[in-house]
Amino acid sequence: RQGTLTKRFSSPFDYQHHSKVLIAKDAPLPGNQNNADYINYLASTIYKLTKQSNCQTMILFNSLIMIEQVYSQLRETDLFDQRDILAQGITGNRDKILKQFSTGQNAVLLGATSFWEGVDLPQAALELLIITRLPFDAPDEIMNRAHNNLLRRQGKNPFYQSELPQATMRLRQGIGRLIRTEKDTGVAVILDPRLVARRYGETIMRSIKRDYPVDVLPTDQLVKTTNNFLKKGH
Repeated sequence: RQGTLTKRFSSPFDYQHHSKVLIAKDAPLPGNQNNADYINYLASTIYKLTKQSNCQTMILFNSLIMIEQVYSQLRETDLFDQRDILAQGITGNRDKILKQFSTGQNAVLLGATSFWEGVDLPQAALELLIITRLPFDAPDEIMNRAHNNLLRRQGKNPFYQSELPQATMRLRQGIGRLIRTEKDTGVAVILDPRLVARRYGETIMRSIKRDYPVDVLPTDQLVKTTNNFLKKGH
């Protein structure tokens, strides 16, 4: 049988010079959404990253509950005096805050699942992307539980056959919000240490490194590197 001819085209974007992916190696491991230390870390690090930068910033979460918890802590800081803070489910729905963000200059948007893909914000419309947590699906949701049970009956491992590939693809889609044109520059910050602390993180890292330069840093150094890169870009 005649095979199918395929050809892979290289991207026109210069990811190696126009972008950077930074991973916080000392971030706390994500646990229960009510974990105070974890929420405190996210709020504190987001504050440091957005306080010192003056560019359009999108922060991706996996749940509206976590957005509410982080937003509540940021509300107690002076960040609201300097930046326009938009939070899904709090200051408006997805379409409303996305429209406000797309016309902003130094806004900060906190968004959940629907912002991981299908968002086009070229050039100065988005220069800093913060990913709080790897985008794994909730295993206890009905559809996910049913699909995982089916894979088990087929003798397959649900995590490696389904959950990990989907999370990897979604993470790449999330990072893809950053570089939309050949002139774009920006930084993607990932505040989930499982990329370096878990064996499966190597699989995800290999996928990211195919296109993007990746550095694994302690949080304080990560903040400095982010701000230096953004200033250099401007």
